[in-house]
Amino acid sequence: MTQFYQPKLRLTQIMKEPGGKTVADAVTAATEAVGKLSDRAVVYVDQTLAQLDAAFAALPPAFEAQALAPIYQYANNLIGAASTARLVALDRTAYDFCDLVDRMSANGRWDRQAIKVYIDALHLFRRGDIGEAAVEGVTAGLKRVRQHYLAANTPAPKAG
Repeated sequence: MTQFYQPKLRLTQIMKEPGGKTVADAVTAATEAVGKLSDRAVVYVDQTLAQLDAAFAALPPAFEAQALAPIYQYANNLIGAASTARLVALDRTAYDFCDLVDRMSANGRWDRQAIKVYIDALHLFRRGDIGEAAVEGVTAGLKRVRQHYLAANTPAPKAG
């Protein structure tokens, strides 16, 4: 016989008690908590973007794999934090940027312009003052940048 564990939820307990929270009170409290978390996430995103800018400025002229590590880390730090800050396009772009930087590292070369385009897009999405159609256009352009870089760095097939 299979037994299932049913966890006791604190909110359910509070709501059942006389004088406990109403659903409306619980929703209001949760909304306020998420708002505070979102505000903190925006500050974190801004700080991380500043760190990303500094890491880009510090890139040496010639490829060094270890120089890409902070760029990857800062972009990775944006994933999730941007979503919490309600910056969904920034979150998705940070994920794609990590993929690009990871591939650059694996290929042993970088494309500074591609990195800069992604960083500029992250800043654009942080501002959040562009419409959905513009977001889609920028995202499509970023995808082309990534595909162009990947195509340029794909080894030719071996002759057979």
